[in-house]
Amino acid sequence: MILTSEQAIEIIKSNQQVSNKIKEGRSMAKELRALIKGIDFHDELINRIEKLENADKAVAREKYSRSIKDFFQRLLRPVDNVYTSMGGSKIYDIKSDTIKAQTVEAVGEIRGGKSLESWLQTFWMDAYHYDPSGVVFLEYSEEVEPYPTYKSIESIRNYFGNGQKCEWILFEPKKLDETEDLYWRFVDGLNEFWIKQTGSIFVEVEELSFEHPFGEVPALINSDMIRLEDNVRLSPIDNVVGASREYARDLSIKTIYKFQNGFPIHWRKVSTCRSCHGTGKKGDKVCSDCNGKGVYLGKDVTDIVTVPIPTGDQKDVGEIAGYIAPDLSVWDQYTKELEETEEGVNKSHWGAMMESQKVRTATEVVADVQPVIMRLNAYADVAQMMETQISNWIVNYFDPTKNKEDKVVSVNYGRRYIIEPTDVILKKYEESRLQGVATTILDRLFSEYLISKFKSDPISLNQNELKAEVEPYLHYTVKEVFDIFGRTEAQKKAMFGDWWESLDSPDFDKSAEQLKAEYAAWINPQIITIENPE
Repeated sequence: MILTSEQAIEIIKSNQQVSNKIKEGRSMAKELRALIKGIDFHDELINRIEKLENADKAVAREKYSRSIKDFFQRLLRPVDNVYTSMGGSKIYDIKSDTIKAQTVEAVGEIRGGKSLESWLQTFWMDAYHYDPSGVVFLEYSEEVEPYPTYKSIESIRNYFGNGQKCEWILFEPKKLDETEDLYWRFVDGLNEFWIKQTGSIFVEVEELSFEHPFGEVPALINSDMIRLEDNVRLSPIDNVVGASREYARDLSIKTIYKFQNGFPIHWRKVSTCRSCHGTGKKGDKVCSDCNGKGVYLGKDVTDIVTVPIPTGDQKDVGEIAGYIAPDLSVWDQYTKELEETEEGVNKSHWGAMMESQKVRTATEVVADVQPVIMRLNAYADVAQMMETQISNWIVNYFDPTKNKEDKVVSVNYGRRYIIEPTDVILKKYEESRLQGVATTILDRLFSEYLISKFKSDPISLNQNELKAEVEPYLHYTVKEVFDIFGRTEAQKKAMFGDWWESLDSPDFDKSAEQLKAEYAAWINPQIITIENPE
């Protein structure tokens, strides 16, 4: 959408008050920041429980409660799979080699030493969860090439959304000089207008206004999810906010219970003060020996409670000192409730538990991860859209002659996610192999194991994937091969490791078929020698 400065002024006039949509977005962001980041946690989430909690206890609970950002670290950790998955592609269909090189360089290190992908992972993905109505905005100047910035919803007066794109965006006004004048920043598909407001008078500041090179408003709304009834943007965790708030409250109650009841209370039998005979007074004065208590409470070694040995029909007085322990059943119940709430939130968001809670068959494992994969795919869809769109705007910046509507950069994230730890995957693979499950499932589990083990070492990953493709009877032991196929095939299986270790690194550039042929040429003469000794 391209507007004139007069139209921009009319929009500013109609937004002198913050709209209900923006107010709702700000309120939502404030609560989400408290939950996810722990910002203003006590003010937002720890309130007095009316009718059940007195004012003093409410103050204590607020003082000693802690945030639950660690809870959300556990819940959202699997999102990292979007950026660590294998596969995917980034295509720059740019005709000019110079512009292509400029674009690749800019995207590769766009801000703070981070690539565009890394910046989005670090800053946007967080904001996607705690500030769904905020935007990623592409800034630039004559001295600085385009770079992404996060604009919170508190810094935005209004925008007109079209999907995640903006047709126009209006930022909160600023004071740029010593006067009371307000300066409004308004951006549409072609221009960036600066409008000065003096009372009820609005005037464009032409020396600050300019035509930008992006072809569209260089702003993407953080979230792709919308509440239809009022067009308010929603966080991906919107469905578990209520349960998360309950978790925060229950954790604060448990914390106070620990303070109130977590210290064992000492008790002991006491002897009556011999000076005042238990009255606490000597005449009109407080007894100085017992401080008016009537009994000896001091812990000095000279304060001895003497109990005579029972004689005759006298009964033993029993214990004379001890400790009152707290009620651990209540403590345990609080812990159980918190664990159940976290498990419920995990299942609600991911559709399955992210950790291996029980021994499952391989078929159950594959079925159980499907909801998780679908959720990760949804994350990947919006993440790759963000990078694709920003990359295309950067091309528009470097190539002013290009048709701004042409999309020459395509980003596709890989979808080979590793959801569970390496040791868990290996255990599932070994158990599945012993159970004799289908080879396709074994192939998948073994591939996941390799990716999990070598995901930070792509060279070793490629070599081990190639090895798995070349190795005879990958999922069988030598004995199993011998029992099924005989001694010749068992020798091929047994000697494969020695041959593979003898290869030079350049051999790993060959195809699996080439390596299979080379292994056959290496092993066959040795098999003949062994099977037909002279």
